Amino acid sequence: MFDWIWSRFENKEIILEIDNALVHNTHYPLTNITNSQIRVRFSLFDLVMAMGYGRKIGYPTKRPKFYHNAELLGRIIRDSNSDFRVEYLNKYPEYNTEISNKLGEGLSIIIANHLYSVQTPTISRIPRPGGISNPDFRALSTAGILIWEAKGSRDTFSQREISHAVSQKRKGINGNIRFVSLSHLKEDQISEVKVLDPPTDSTSDSEREMPLMRADHYVRVFNFIGQKELSKYFLYIRKRLLYNTDFPEFREKIDLFQKIKSKYIRLEITGGIYL
Repeated sequence: MFDWIWSRFENKEIILEIDNALVHNTHYPLTNITNSQIRVRFSLFDLVMAMGYGRKIGYPTKRPKFYHNAELLGRIIRDSNSDFRVEYLNKYPEYNTEISNKLGEGLSIIIANHLYSVQTPTISRIPRPGGISNPDFRALSTAGILIWEAKGSRDTFSQREISHAVSQKRKGINGNIRFVSLSHLKEDQISEVKVLDPPTDSTSDSEREMPLMRADHYVRVFNFIGQKELSKYFLYIRKRLLYNTDFPEFREKIDLFQKIKSKYIRLEITGGIYL
């Protein structure tokens, strides 16, 4: 099983087309950009992890999500060509939609990191309480708070789909830079990602948002690898940041902290402490 998974951690490339308005807001060396297009190289392992970062915050579980995301790599065409191409299952159009959506979200996170040096622990999916329409993701970066909408599709995006995605990322979530990531995942040639329309917003408070975004991240990461208690602890940390001590599980948070502190194995490696 592990041989099957690890054999898929290869490097692939996509073509990234960047909105002209975005070029001046990115740390990427402009000398490497030709006609607003560049080739971006990434490892498939990073793609699996990116799909994990983009998970919704849910109740902590012991079932690792890593393997499910790794299974999606079975749909990526593997040959001597470094082009990122996707093999679709014509018998199962619903599954093809799931493949496109998850890969599109993962690629959007890789692109956000490539262009803006995203602080990985701050990547989070933006909640949609009551089904309200919000952008997909936010994160802290060298440019401040990023807000973006991510789409993935087997087919070329229509103007209607593009307009809808642009309207999504304009919703009322504070951010310094907003953009839309559209991944056209092709089977017969290299896939393309377009990054569009990044108006700025100077009203955000990055320092206030950072602890919440880090807590969100660790809830998902520990849930992703099946560490239920640690995931739950960071869920309580998030509530602590929002409500001080005024939330129902505050006593449980204290008890869980004492358990982690006293019973978990601690390893100190090059100055860092690991549980």
